[in-house]
Amino acid sequence: MNRLFHAKISIGNYILLFSLLIAAVSLLWQVNNSSKPMIGVVFTVIIFIMVVIVEKMINTTYTITTDEKLIVHNGRFSKDICIDVDDIKKIDKICRWKIGNKALMTYLLIITNDEHEIPVNPENEEDFVKKITKIKLKNNQDEDDED
Repeated sequence: MNRLFHAKISIGNYILLFSLLIAAVSLLWQVNNSSKPMIGVVFTVIIFIMVVIVEKMINTTYTITTDEKLIVHNGRFSKDICIDVDDIKKIDKICRWKIGNKALMTYLLIITNDEHEIPVNPENEEDFVKKITKIKLKNNQDEDDED
């Protein structure tokens, strides 16, 4: 059975969306007759960027399939990344933007055998790592039994 993990929405995403919203509102506030077309274009671009960010926040998932693959789906506008679980060398927890002992942004960095780095941000990081570790241990035991 496939195991699906949804993405955790970081505070950085909320800050980015809030900043874009403030920029869009301030653009509309400063409309005068000579700059209406240009402000309309910029406003439309900002709203489009916000839609893409929200779509990515909502639709990002990480699926561990029954055939032992990790599929990273970063929304409709991105190409899926498919990794064989056996190709994962290690998973590091990265903490960014610390204030005291509290990190504002944390994510997992998956490093593959061919040194590719793939950042993931599942809601339940512990279960995600446990599931991948369990599959890797099971595969290592199967290899040992064959020898």
